[in-house]
Amino acid sequence: MGDRLQFKAVESQIQKLKSPVLEVGSKIYEGGVSFNFRNLFQSSTNSKVEFVGIDMLPGEGVDRVVNLCDDFDKIDQQLNGVRFNTIICGSVLEHCSNPFKAAENMMKMLASGGVIFVSVPFAFQIHGYPDDYFRFTPNGVKVLFHELDFEQIPGHFCSNDHLPEEIHDLKELPNYWIDFRAAKHKREKKFGLFLEAVLLKIFGFFGLFRSFTKHNYAFPVITLNLFGVKTENK
Repeated sequence: MGDRLQFKAVESQIQKLKSPVLEVGSKIYEGGVSFNFRNLFQSSTNSKVEFVGIDMLPGEGVDRVVNLCDDFDKIDQQLNGVRFNTIICGSVLEHCSNPFKAAENMMKMLASGGVIFVSVPFAFQIHGYPDDYFRFTPNGVKVLFHELDFEQIPGHFCSNDHLPEEIHDLKELPNYWIDFRAAKHKREKKFGLFLEAVLLKIFGFFGLFRSFTKHNYAFPVITLNLFGVKTENK
């Protein structure tokens, strides 16, 4: 299951995503806020969609219990040798003890010309403790899925519950951090930001907003939503 931004990202490219579809991490957890990819695909196409949901634990939304870090031959047997045109992997890889193995197995399961949608955290609180291992950059995702082309379908940094314009270069990421350095803003003649930073320092002096004022800058929650295509020559 996915969150709202993952759902919106997939929905925006739904015409490029074909059956059969594999969702990695498909279990529906009671009390969680999630969006149903299975329903999205079934309602967005006039043809029958073959949709398979896998997870490490049984439960609602899970068709097969599969560990993506197992040997590929075992996984391939569990999924009847199907090659998928679409694989959805949202908020999963940070919980994999061996994301390289998981990514390698997904690439093997992907049909030529197929698409993997991967959503991973860049800046996020530790969650699912104790099984939360990694954070990712765009280039890190490209290293994991080295056979895929991530330039054909735009990817995004997602922050504060909105889907921003596409961003291809990590150098653009500083636009997302919150900068509290008054001297820097003064040098750059950004006087509005300068006044905000000074006010924060004053608040900090009086013990207010210490979660902000003890730092020079901070990141909001940022996730990466990326689409990788398995081109025919790979």
